[in-house]
Amino acid sequence: DDLLVDLWWNIISSDYLNYDITIFDYIKVSNKQLILNNYSFQNGTVSTEDLLREYILSDRLNPCWGKIYKTNYLKKNDISFPHGVSIGEDAIFEGKIIRNDPQAAYIDRPIYKYVDNITSASHKNIDNLSDLNKLISLKLSLLNLNNQNLIEEYYKKAFGDLVSKLRYSTSNYVNYKLLCNSIDDYDAIYRVIN
Repeated sequence: DDLLVDLWWNIISSDYLNYDITIFDYIKVSNKQLILNNYSFQNGTVSTEDLLREYILSDRLNPCWGKIYKTNYLKKNDISFPHGVSIGEDAIFEGKIIRNDPQAAYIDRPIYKYVDNITSASHKNIDNLSDLNKLISLKLSLLNLNNQNLIEEYYKKAFGDLVSKLRYSTSNYVNYKLLCNSIDDYDAIYRVIN
C-alpha cells in the first residue's frame, strides 16, 4: 500500500506548510523493485515556470502522489479532479494547479512510497483517445505562445507519447482504426504531429 515514510512530519518543517503545494521525492515499488523518483528542482521554492517546464516535458509531475496541497488554495481556485476522465485525471488536476500560479516548494528527500498497481487504469489498454486529447489540449493551453522552444519540445514529446499509447493499446490494424476513430478533436492531434 501507498504510505508516507515514518516520521514524515519531522522532515517537512513548518516553513513548507506555508506553500500552496509542497513536492517531494518518492519511492516507487514496481515489480518488487524500489525506484527513487526525484525531480530536477533545487531544494526550496520552485517557480511556476520551472513547474510548467517539468509538467510539460516529463510525466513525473503528473501524478498526485509525492505532494501536499493546501486545501484553502484548492478551494479558492475551484480546483478538483475532472469528471468523466478515466486516464490522466491526476495530470489534468496538476495542470489546473499550475494554471493558477501556486506558491510551490520542493523537498529533495523521499517522503512517500508509491506501490504500482498493475490493475490500475494507467496499465490498461485504452479504447479511445478522448482522455489523452483532453490532457494534450490542457497542456497546450498552459504554454505561453512566446516560448516557442518549449512548445516545440512538447510537440515532440506528445507525439512520442501518442505513438507509444497507440502501439501499446492496439494489437492489430482493426483496433488501431477503432482507436483513431475515437479522436474528438483532430485539430489538437494535428497540432501535435505537425
